[in-house]
Amino acid sequence: PLSSYDDHAIAHLGKNSKGQMIVNRIDLNPKVSFDNGFEINQEEILKMHDRAHRYCFIANTLDSDVEVNINI
Repeated sequence: PLSSYDDHAIAHLGKNSKGQMIVNRIDLNPKVSFDNGFEINQEEILKMHDRAHRYCFIANTLDSDVEVNINI
């Protein structure tokens, strides 16, 4: 049912406790669209994004904060 996914990710730089430059926060701004005729409400979309983020092996590997700003 998902027809497209687009994201404008932004990485924020900062220094860690050793003074090294690191990516300390990543903002994701996903925009999704669904197939014609597929009906989904905002609550279901939020649940889908939450579950996708919770089980994302990339997000679970990073030691940076990841903020997801959903564009519905």
